[in-house]
Amino acid sequence: MSESRYSCGLLPTRILPLFLCVCWPVLLPAQIETDPALLPIPEPDLELLQPATQVKLSRAQDYFHHTAPSLDGRLLAEAYGKLGMVYQALQLQAAAKAAYSNAIILDPDAPQWPFYLAIHHEEVGELAAAAKLYSESLTIAPQMAGTWLRFAEVLLETGDLLNSENAFRRTLSLERGQVVAIAGLGTIALRREQYRNAINAFEAALRIQPEATQLHYRLAMAYRNLGNRDQAIEHLSKSGKRIPSSFHPWIELMKAREKGSAFYLRVGRKAASGGDYRRAMAVYSLALEIDPENLAALYNLAATSLVMGNRDRANGYLERALELAPNDQRFHDLRVRIQQTRDGGQKSVEDETTD
Repeated sequence: MSESRYSCGLLPTRILPLFLCVCWPVLLPAQIETDPALLPIPEPDLELLQPATQVKLSRAQDYFHHTAPSLDGRLLAEAYGKLGMVYQALQLQAAAKAAYSNAIILDPDAPQWPFYLAIHHEEVGELAAAAKLYSESLTIAPQMAGTWLRFAEVLLETGDLLNSENAFRRTLSLERGQVVAIAGLGTIALRREQYRNAINAFEAALRIQPEATQLHYRLAMAYRNLGNRDQAIEHLSKSGKRIPSSFHPWIELMKAREKGSAFYLRVGRKAASGGDYRRAMAVYSLALEIDPENLAALYNLAATSLVMGNRDRANGYLERALELAPNDQRFHDLRVRIQQTRDGGQKSVEDETTD
């Protein structure tokens, strides 16, 4: 896999042979009851996976099996898509492919599912299929700069310099100063032997993201081809492995599945203890997105909402928690606190400390 594949923040992929041989097709209840065109999911044998992976995957599968039979259309597509994100984050590629394909069948107007399926094809080296799917995602959501960036990088890997350049420039029109796109234009200039243009682009990218030390190597190559040996040696001495990086919300959401909800609960509690309640809410919400029945996430979201003075939002999370655990005394105690709270009357609520 080339360097550009990693630049949007997705971790480098190694498809382990174990993950390719521990799966067998299983028709899930929702597949049987809703649409015969849906693909069976090759579910892995949990006993052959690492214990931590078993826990993350079994939670996701249990939630899917519990909710999917009552869903259809867009909601069922979302359930398949989220399950696919777990599989992909854990590098269970065959299962991820089937889950994303089902999400596309059920909700063809959602741009994120062809995007995620494109990443799957990119990671397994099927670049033409990846480019096609990125294009489909962009047809639905043409303002997603990060998707244009992924599209541009795949086109660059296939050698389609003209369309890659157009996609990089479209990225920059949507997200000015996008360092990966600037570096990508530099790489195109380097391949076209336009060495001065390449130098200008790489230097601009380094000014924005000086920690991207791999750009020094590209600069060294450009200066060497211009015959400037001293500059080539200087940049070569500064070169490292850190490539330009960028942020795509859909990729971050998928990567979150690999870390698990417990990680984000710890991050949220640390933010809350430091008084950064907005960040705490964002991180707790991510924990809940990963595990929709996580009682600790619901408790902390309700408690933090109360700290921030939003009793209605606190009650919303509390009601969801009580539907899942009607006899849990913690939530009944929190309900009493919410009822007793008046604007300005309570400044803090003790967070739940159990993962």
